[in-house]
Amino acid sequence: MRWYCVVVSLLLCGCGEGEATERAEPSAEPITRFTLIAAGGDNVCGLDLEGHAWCAGSALSARRGPFTSLEVGSFHACALDASRLPTCWGDDEEGSTRLPAEPFDRLALGHDLTCGLQGGRARCWGSNRWGRGELPPGAYQELGAGWGFACALDELGAPRCSGEEGLVEQTPAVRGLRGLRLGDAHACALDADGAARCWGNDDAGRTRAPAGPLTALALGGMHGCGLDRAGELQCWGALELGLEQIPRGAFVQVVSGRHHACARRADGSVECWGLGPVQGRLEFAR
Repeated sequence: MRWYCVVVSLLLCGCGEGEATERAEPSAEPITRFTLIAAGGDNVCGLDLEGHAWCAGSALSARRGPFTSLEVGSFHACALDASRLPTCWGDDEEGSTRLPAEPFDRLALGHDLTCGLQGGRARCWGSNRWGRGELPPGAYQELGAGWGFACALDELGAPRCSGEEGLVEQTPAVRGLRGLRLGDAHACALDADGAARCWGNDDAGRTRAPAGPLTALALGGMHGCGLDRAGELQCWGALELGLEQIPRGAFVQVVSGRHHACARRADGSVECWGLGPVQGRLEFAR
């Protein structure tokens, strides 16, 4: 069973089944500045200046940190603290939040799927119980998780994927990639020149990224966005349902959910657009 929250007027809400009760404490000032943001499914989350996590969307509540990193999937979120120990919350229907209390170098979340890197070794929990997200043995430096599939970049920057057969078959035989990101059924990474190399399902042109060069990527359900060298947004694919209303100006980070995207400026402010829990400036009353 899934439980959902409704975000009204950008007020933080929290609910869920089997979640921990410890949450960030209320204060008089709203949260308007973030050190990083993450998105997935219909959710967007951010870390405030003290490292606490705040979320808007489907069944994700706030969590007291401090945390140093944050990842969001379709129905769950995970964060790492300064000791690189994970804290996960949200829907655990597929076991995607049951990570061991061990240090991780980085995490990646998809649809009921969580993968982590430990000393170059990739491990996955959740929907990989059917083999959809089990990466082949190897030493990896980056990884990503999508809708029942996972990809990683090995030590030479070569991508390897497992899960959805069509996507696995289309994985390019190249090296030197970085900045790996996964969408619902496609993947992209940047080459040494900042050009996006994409593969997987190309419905609505979701794998046809602009020529670049780009410095960062974010993939959603049927769209993608990136930052050029000036920090401006470049988006492609199914730009509809508000996704065509791309904010202007310079940004330092961009993330995407299924039908929405958010970007963070150098001052920590965040703007979101598309069909998501927030349109406009990201702000939490706490």
